Amino acid sequence: WNEITIDFTAGETGLNRFDDYIYTLLVPDRASTVFPCFDQPDLKATFELSLSIPESWVAVTNGAKKVEKVAEGRKVVTFEKSDYISTYLFSFVAGKFETITYEGWKMPMTLYHRETDSIKINNNAAEIFNLHQHSLEWLEDYTDIAYPFKKFDFILIPGFQYGGMEHVGAIQYKASSLLLEPNATTTQQLGRASLIAHETAHMWFGDLVTMRWFDDVWMKEVFANFMAAKIMNPLFPEINHDQRFLLAHYPGAYAVDRSKGTHPIRQPLENLKQAGSLYGPIIYQKAPIVMRMLEQKLGTNNLKIGLREYLETYAFKSASWTDLITILDEKTTDDLANWSKIWVESAGMPIFQSSYVVKLDRNTLQIIQKDTRSEIPKVWSQSFMIEMNYEDGILLNPITFNDQPAAFLYQDRKAIDPISISLNPTGIAYGTFDFGDSINLNAYPFGYPLLNINNETEPIKRAVLYLQLYDYFLLKRKFTPNYPILLERYLFRERDKLNISLLLGHLENVYWRWMPVAQRQSYTPRYEFMLQDLIENTNDEGLKADYFGVLLSIAQSDEMLNALFDIWKNGENSWGMRLSESDYIEMAEMLALKMPDQSVAILDEQIQRINNPDTKARLIFIKPAISGDIKTRNNFFEKLRLKENRAQESWVGDGLSYLHHPIRSDSSIQYIMPSLELLEEIQLTGDIFFPSRWLNQTFWGHQDKAVLDSVDTFLNRNPNYNTRLKNKILQSVDILERTVEMRSYMR
Repeated sequence: WNEITIDFTAGETGLNRFDDYIYTLLVPDRASTVFPCFDQPDLKATFELSLSIPESWVAVTNGAKKVEKVAEGRKVVTFEKSDYISTYLFSFVAGKFETITYEGWKMPMTLYHRETDSIKINNNAAEIFNLHQHSLEWLEDYTDIAYPFKKFDFILIPGFQYGGMEHVGAIQYKASSLLLEPNATTTQQLGRASLIAHETAHMWFGDLVTMRWFDDVWMKEVFANFMAAKIMNPLFPEINHDQRFLLAHYPGAYAVDRSKGTHPIRQPLENLKQAGSLYGPIIYQKAPIVMRMLEQKLGTNNLKIGLREYLETYAFKSASWTDLITILDEKTTDDLANWSKIWVESAGMPIFQSSYVVKLDRNTLQIIQKDTRSEIPKVWSQSFMIEMNYEDGILLNPITFNDQPAAFLYQDRKAIDPISISLNPTGIAYGTFDFGDSINLNAYPFGYPLLNINNETEPIKRAVLYLQLYDYFLLKRKFTPNYPILLERYLFRERDKLNISLLLGHLENVYWRWMPVAQRQSYTPRYEFMLQDLIENTNDEGLKADYFGVLLSIAQSDEMLNALFDIWKNGENSWGMRLSESDYIEMAEMLALKMPDQSVAILDEQIQRINNPDTKARLIFIKPAISGDIKTRNNFFEKLRLKENRAQESWVGDGLSYLHHPIRSDSSIQYIMPSLELLEEIQLTGDIFFPSRWLNQTFWGHQDKAVLDSVDTFLNRNPNYNTRLKNKILQSVDILERTVEMRSYMR
């Protein structure tokens, strides 16, 4: 037994300091910036901590509180030894927090928060505890392993960098993700439940068993997301959870996989300093889709048995993807190693190109898989259904890709040809469907379902068709003037909440990112009228909030802006909406953006209305980015060059979204090149999601080729630029690149 004692001065990189609170965030490689250690996930240890803090503060860490001594206005808190954990899971939070303790589970849970609105706390606390308890009990049952750690607390932090972080015994959450308003939308309620289930699942997948090296960081994230989807099912019996899984995972995964910056799920990592760049939608959205494929290959029960063996074998240790595959391989006759090479260790996704040929003796449907990046035939092993619709009924036919990139379906000729053919109606397949070259989608027989989606009675099938229609235009980089009208028609007729949320997102993207300015202006009055009508004609508060959020986004006419200003000013509306403080703040921001002559007065009044000091500080921070004065906006951007002004990363993202808003795209082009030049520093000084958010908020509001030219110039000047950061740039400009090409079809 050897013991080494080191005296050291703690560094600041992993510490987030604010006037009234402080917290650590050390994932993936920042523990070594706070105390001497090796930032290597397979080297686990126990931690003992003492903190000297102001007397009015409280503190929480991985271990339970042992001793608290107060003297001369300060107190020293000493904690019990932590569980056996990796360095990135060590954490503490200290500051002015209120606490609520729940004792309805086998061990107490304590919630730490800074919210000043007692009504909001009272409206949310019980459900937050309930969601955690349900997740813990479900995971204990699924894994057959009791909760493996000594304590279970969680802290709600204003403006936290992530949705949550799975520190053992002291989970950190972004406060606004859990403290919902009374009119929270279905999407927000599902999002909160999913986030809590995700972080709780990490206690087993990531904290109990940890990846050996960060090239397998995706393993802890895939199981957290995959389990979260299962955990949520009984909590929302009214929701079609296959539809929820489809909408929560496929669009985000496609957004990266269709871009030039895509990458495999499992990525090699030569240097831990680059570990933060591994995170993104391929890990969080595509990996759960692939894990569901694995579950289908093994069978639900075999996967559960295999995961129990994996957790028992490597409890309080580390394991690799190869270790897991070795265990699972014994439970199937399939070649999992070969399957993994395509789905886990290769980048990209297929395009399914389809053709239907009518012959005298039989009709032939052929589907070919090609790589989205090269259009070279390639095999992604998967199966899905084909739905052939005839006047006298529907025929369902399976189609499977195993070792050939082409698959054929022969259907005996009937007296009449099918009215339509729906590919992948349940959304199980992963890939983009190419329905031919007709931009108006009149090509028989695949276009009919896309132009008549409301004829489909099952919500999940409508969701699949909505996604296929949206992806079709992105794939073709062309655009039909009929599409905005189709979106309008579908929104008026859709009754499913998940589909309504999807359509509203598509409408907002088409309006701000696809339409040229002139077309946008022509559509503004009709979209404003449509959204107001939808608000007035539903009694569902969540739907009203969904519609109202998009109305705030697209409102530009003087008539609508004045109506919104009156609602914001007087606190009354005739639309039957119950508005929260966050609604009024969002209204103030949007009105200040679109009514620049009144921006200072609007924002100053809204700041005076806010009681919560954290909420007030956020609006004060982003106020210059919303300003109608270009010099003020320039000063805001210049301040972002300094690391200390980027400490609240979520606030920075909000400010950038206003700085680069489409109505300001001409004046914000000047920030593109400096933003790219800052990216490497952003990665070094910011947290793991910050580079992507910095880029996404920088490019979202632009449509001009000049912005793409700036990106090309930057990359040409830096031929040896960091590959992963280059990929993030290419991911962020993918929609812009497609939009630039689309615009030539929309004039």
